[in-house]
Amino acid sequence: MPEQPHRRRVLTGLAVGIGSLSGCVGQVQEYIPAGTEDPPADPPKDPNQNNTEDPDESEPTDEPDDRKLHHGETIPMYPYAETKTDPLNPQSDPDADNPVLTAADVDDVDAAYVYDPFLFVEDDEWHMFFTVRADGRGRIAYAKSDDEGVSWEYDRMVLNLRNHVSFPNVFKWDGSYYMTVQQSPRESPVSLYKANSFPHEWYRTVELFDPTDYDHGMTDRSLFRWDGRWWCIGGDNRGDTYLYYSDELDRSGWEPHEQNPVVSDRPAGARPGGRPIVRDSDVLMFFRSLVGGFGSEINAYRITELTPSTYEDSVHPASPLISGTNRLDSEGEPEWNADRMHQFDPWYLGEGDGWRIAVDGDDGTDNWSIGIYRVSE
Repeated sequence: MPEQPHRRRVLTGLAVGIGSLSGCVGQVQEYIPAGTEDPPADPPKDPNQNNTEDPDESEPTDEPDDRKLHHGETIPMYPYAETKTDPLNPQSDPDADNPVLTAADVDDVDAAYVYDPFLFVEDDEWHMFFTVRADGRGRIAYAKSDDEGVSWEYDRMVLNLRNHVSFPNVFKWDGSYYMTVQQSPRESPVSLYKANSFPHEWYRTVELFDPTDYDHGMTDRSLFRWDGRWWCIGGDNRGDTYLYYSDELDRSGWEPHEQNPVVSDRPAGARPGGRPIVRDSDVLMFFRSLVGGFGSEINAYRITELTPSTYEDSVHPASPLISGTNRLDSEGEPEWNADRMHQFDPWYLGEGDGWRIAVDGDDGTDNWSIGIYRVSE
């Protein structure tokens, strides 16, 4: 989330950082209806939960539908489908009227700004989860698109807690929908949320780990699956990156990486700024830059080695991918993304069509909005 803006007209760009899970805490079953602060006294049974004892988590076996890119029991696929090009040369989508979402679109709270967009695409239906800042804290909201992500209609708040939540990374695994969020305080245990009714109702299913057990905090956490394990990656404001892992997704007691922090004192690339893209040979990570102020640009890194005891990555030469434009609009005012950009969430459209990417930007007054970028093939 935006923190203490560094106001300037020229931006260096934006880097992506990854959030992580830590510690080991007990099972939680907390149902949270959309737009409310408190869960009901007796949470309902999760209709997605298999109530028979089966401690082994197996890989989904369904084959993807050739007619649809994002289809089946697991979305996005692990590894991601083969593509002819990577989303490394993004431009503002000429079909989109950017910004596509602003605080003015939010009609159920008095919003200050919107940011942290994450897309989710299933069977040609386009969803977006993002953060709404209001009354000094973040809430998770939802919007939908009927034209493959070009334009967006605000729907409603879907996760509204007493404390701040942001960075809503949504994915589908083995037939169920999950979400991870950044939660304040930063030292809070890392929680996994599950959809009781997608996309509007979510409940906290388990606390995965507590980073204070390992004497650090973690922000902007992202989950992904690599080499038969689940990984949680996150960063901090010092330029450090942490990793935790587990053989199973929906359980507490994730293990810390032996080399934590796997990255130290790298402000250009420590905190995640979008969903990782998992391929056969590497993981493409997007990090938020802390250089010259938080969230100035996004940098891409390739993770080429990842085991419980090893980690290796390198910055992609295309970095920075996006940064503030330093441009004025037709009325002489800074454009919606003139100062900073700090989120990058690409989804593949198909062979010959390239990528559509959800981004955010600040005009220099701590006024964040959401836009759509594009990479063509």
